[in-house]
Amino acid sequence: MDSSEAVSTDPLYVLPTELSLKILEEFIPRSHNRRELALVVNLSSVCRNWRRIITNTAGFWTHVSLNPSGIEKKYRQERYPACLERQLQRTGTALLDISWYICGEMHPELMRILRVHAPLERWRSLSLYQVVTTGVPMRVVSDIYVQVSTACCFPLMEGALSNLVEIKLEGDAPLCNHFVDLLDHTALQLQQATIGRTYSTLLPDILPNTLRRLRLLAVTRYGCRYGPRFGPRKVAV
Repeated sequence: MDSSEAVSTDPLYVLPTELSLKILEEFIPRSHNRRELALVVNLSSVCRNWRRIITNTAGFWTHVSLNPSGIEKKYRQERYPACLERQLQRTGTALLDISWYICGEMHPELMRILRVHAPLERWRSLSLYQVVTTGVPMRVVSDIYVQVSTACCFPLMEGALSNLVEIKLEGDAPLCNHFVDLLDHTALQLQQATIGRTYSTLLPDILPNTLRRLRLLAVTRYGCRYGPRFGPRKVAV
């Protein structure tokens, strides 16, 4: 049996594309856990048929982490923008679930990539973690939330969060004035929010419109001081 005949009888090739997609959809990432995305990449390497299906199906790629992985930070920093750009290209025009851990300087290519491939209008959910890099805690004083270094602050971005339905805000860095305005005045479809305890006491004053729109609000006991991978602990809904 030659190689072409073997390929033609391989179950992976014999299955109709619709059935193969139905099977592979069980592995669509449901979170920003990097292991889920790594599994998708591994599945796309099984055969040409699976690679074609996975790379052409936006749902496999819409959970997007804007931070380089630990390996990329340590060994492959130059690969990070290319990998992120490739993932976003595969999402087509689908809505995106964004995770962003802001601590220190951002990669110089990141804002260009977002402007071209992931404008704010495409964000369906946002998990935002902001950490103070100077070690100075946030003080609850009127309008203190506008006084923050750009190194650990949501950057200025054009557009509107017009399709955002879910947000998670955690950390100990003050919320920037431009981000507060963006969220309160453009996220008109926002329905669900998970807020770190650091920010929860400020919400009535800085995000009054957002609070009125929410159907579900959860306050977490801890922010991202211990790292986002530990996840929130809900104490109130």
